[in-house]
Amino acid sequence: MPGSKEPQTRIPFGPFEADTLTQELRKHGTRLPLPRQSFQILKMLLERRGEVVTRDELRAALWPSDTFVDFEHSLNSAVNKLRDALGDSADDPRYIETLPRRGYRYVGGREPQPGAVQQSAVQPLPTSSSSMVTVAKQHKWRVAAGVSAVLILLGAAGFGVYSLVHRPAPTPFQKFTVTQVTNSGKAARAAISPDGRYVLSVMDDNGLESIWLRNIPTDSDTQIIPPSDWQYDSLTFSPDGNYFYFCKVHEEANPFASNLYRVPILGGTPQMVLRNNCPTFSADGQRIAYVRVDDPEVGKWRLFTASSDGNDEAALQTGSTNSEFPGFLAWSPKGDEISYSVFDAINVLDARTGKSRRFVSFKDKLVDAIRWSPDGRALFANYRGKGVKGGWGQVGFVRAAGGDIEPITRDANTYRTLSLSADGRTLATIQQRSYATVSVLSKVNHQFAEPRLLLSQASATWSGLSWAADGTLLVSSSGRLLKLEADGKSQAQLLVDSSADIHNASPCGANYLVLSWPGHGSTNSDGIWRTNADGSSPLRLTDGKRDRLPVCSPDQKWVYYSDWSENHISRVPLDGSGKSEVILRLPENYDFDWGAEVPGGLAVSPDGKAVAALVGDVASQAPIKIALFEPGTSSPPRILDTSRYWSGDLRFTPDGKSVAYVIREKGVDNIWVQPLNGSAGHPITDFKSEQIWSFSLSPDGKSLALLRGHYDSDVVLLQESK
Repeated sequence: MPGSKEPQTRIPFGPFEADTLTQELRKHGTRLPLPRQSFQILKMLLERRGEVVTRDELRAALWPSDTFVDFEHSLNSAVNKLRDALGDSADDPRYIETLPRRGYRYVGGREPQPGAVQQSAVQPLPTSSSSMVTVAKQHKWRVAAGVSAVLILLGAAGFGVYSLVHRPAPTPFQKFTVTQVTNSGKAARAAISPDGRYVLSVMDDNGLESIWLRNIPTDSDTQIIPPSDWQYDSLTFSPDGNYFYFCKVHEEANPFASNLYRVPILGGTPQMVLRNNCPTFSADGQRIAYVRVDDPEVGKWRLFTASSDGNDEAALQTGSTNSEFPGFLAWSPKGDEISYSVFDAINVLDARTGKSRRFVSFKDKLVDAIRWSPDGRALFANYRGKGVKGGWGQVGFVRAAGGDIEPITRDANTYRTLSLSADGRTLATIQQRSYATVSVLSKVNHQFAEPRLLLSQASATWSGLSWAADGTLLVSSSGRLLKLEADGKSQAQLLVDSSADIHNASPCGANYLVLSWPGHGSTNSDGIWRTNADGSSPLRLTDGKRDRLPVCSPDQKWVYYSDWSENHISRVPLDGSGKSEVILRLPENYDFDWGAEVPGGLAVSPDGKAVAALVGDVASQAPIKIALFEPGTSSPPRILDTSRYWSGDLRFTPDGKSVAYVIREKGVDNIWVQPLNGSAGHPITDFKSEQIWSFSLSPDGKSLALLRGHYDSDVVLLQESK
């Protein structure tokens, strides 16, 4: 009808456009994957710009009363995925503001309307006789000006040539777009094909992993490897794009053994290429490099190269596991050098001579995966900071000339794995967001149930908890240590360190705390520290390279800890009056540290007569066991089998007759209690979802404190734009 107004179906805001008809979100015309609930939330916020949309309104619109769903988790997840798509942050919102316990509000501006184009004024030509005289006088000046202009142009040209030759290397990914490839929240690892047309991803669905291939232009998926209880790691494509490789390991049966397989890109039977190795490939795909540990000599690592089929093996470098152990390897584009990360530094190994050198060191950063750009101008890295800023892994790069890591991503997500297309302009990675809770469960018969929620947080960086002597909880989070009341009503910050991490804080009676504090006091060693119960008066007790897992003796005379660099258990006086003494050297072939997925544990019995430690027989690649020994005696430790141990803390039960630890089945964690007399163990929790990151039994055995959570992980592409 004349004068009627068509309903607005496309709502522009910033660089984005929300199409309410197709329920699609676009950025600069490119469609971004977004779940339906997330889009509906965006639509409601845009239609009521500047107004608060309450949580109740969102619940009524998206989840009717007859819908059975965990509303709080579902709403938080939907909003977080919306923020991820917009590149927004809850801490510094550009589009979506959170009003605690009320709802959300759109705070971005409207799309500006294009302004009027300014026309340059046109001067009329002179026509009178007096004007002709004026023009004649101006002619001489114009000739002189023309000569000067030529000289200026010649000078500028010379300067331009100089600048072209001496200009700095361009900054990679100075401008880029982020495209979310998956929406399941279950992506674990990813790789992009050389031509950038395919993405290979591992999906983890409750502990069952499968491998999928996505055709990016057609937005279609094909399952290559069906779900199984195997773990698939180190995904990569061959340089010609005809094959992909992966490493296969069974975490529960044998967390140490991993084998390399090759599969045609269009599917087929995986063929084993190497045993017990996960390599990196040279740029031409003809050579591989990998590291072997404790083979054949325990306590040693060796870096090898071989042909891509596993033949022509040659050892290039050997080192002690107590020194700089290679983390991730990356061939240089020229193929004559191999870079590898070592905690807070990167080394470079000459593949021809076997000699290595330090490429770069970092004071405030830790490095994980690394990848060279195809042109060799930049080394990309997954990294995180130390201390309070170190909770989230980001993507950055180091220039070929060295220097500090320059960030590419700067947000509250964590990024894991790195893979580059052949032109170096598309980077595939896993974007991960964590959700964590701290709760206390009460004992009901032989199990713990009826959880009371104390804290809940998205993008949480909490790493551990422990009961304090006064009945409060100690919660560590990167460079912070918090004290939390058992009812969750109040909390206090005991420690904060901007340049260090705080781990494994535990009480020593009512007066002291002990903790591992790597990086504190401008050091890179992992020493054991003691503080007063309020976090004051820190005192360094040890100065070892990798001293971990401090725990106090019941009489408060000793602090026991694991010395991962020397592979033994030691103790040091709590009052700082003496030096450390070794009380147990692990049996040959046994070790404490098996990487981030399987951290060790240490516990002292309530009567102080027994110490338990989680160890692994790395030589025979046997499952993890418990070493139980008596301090002050020469008796060898008892080695006890564990039942499905996964990771995390090891605790004695208050009666000292059993130990407790975390088990995982089909991606779900629970607490298992194993009697020391060899009788059958049993679970004391019955969770159906999520993982347990830390736990602590109260001294009276009536309460169980848990740090639990999960990750939402999806594949994203960072695509460089001009």
